[in-house]
Amino acid sequence: MKVIKAFLIVVLGIVMLVSTASAERLDHRFSPGSFGDPAWERRFNAESPEHRLDPAGWIVNYPAQPDDPKDESKQTRSGGFRSVFRVADDFEATLRFRLGTVDKPQGPAQPGVFLRVTFVDESDSLAVGTVRRNDGTWWVQGRLLQSGRAIENFQVKATDTVAGLVLERSGKQFRAFWLDRRNQPIAAFDRTIDDAFSKHGQLNLWVTDGSGGGRVDVTMQSIEVEAANITVGQGSTAFPPSPWRWMALVSTVTVLIGGVIRWRMRS
Repeated sequence: MKVIKAFLIVVLGIVMLVSTASAERLDHRFSPGSFGDPAWERRFNAESPEHRLDPAGWIVNYPAQPDDPKDESKQTRSGGFRSVFRVADDFEATLRFRLGTVDKPQGPAQPGVFLRVTFVDESDSLAVGTVRRNDGTWWVQGRLLQSGRAIENFQVKATDTVAGLVLERSGKQFRAFWLDRRNQPIAAFDRTIDDAFSKHGQLNLWVTDGSGGGRVDVTMQSIEVEAANITVGQGSTAFPPSPWRWMALVSTVTVLIGGVIRWRMRS
């Protein structure tokens, strides 16, 4: 009877570990050499001195532009990444960053950081971002688009330093959060969406000066994606789970089996 119980424990451990190892997860840490990651496509000029990789992360540094009263429009400076893969069904995407100096904008410009998931050629999308307004305050805001039409805008005033943004889909439920300096999630958006949305979504993240011309200094640290399925188009998984999970699986199974053998030898 004891042998059967021990065997069942080993089998249960293996099943749980296999389930964990087969989870679709992609963690990308922005650091020197990370532009070679095939999962993400650059959406900026890599030769520009305004974008550089550092051990601390991907640093975006837009210097303040001269204030020319004759110049009625300033060119928007922005840069970011777009996922080569698509998340399908349930997913959670977490973008972590550090806000440095971001000048208080003049007029309606809203410099900041954004994370968006798009479906069906961007006609359906959910975006969340943190922006600085001309009164010096920071806000978390976003927009839900369906069939190319904005069906909901949301905004909440940040009560702490914003250190990250989160988008989540669970069944028909769509949620957006922001992370405070203690990495605690604070809800910004929660809504049930009908079946009009495609199950395949593509991720975009970017930093922008909002056409304000002020200084923007942001360090993008990491993007973590976990989904029921991670695919390219409608195809199969393109980026397999980390091999470290399989190594952990093999090691744990070896320990479990070794423990059972030692137990049998002593009994």
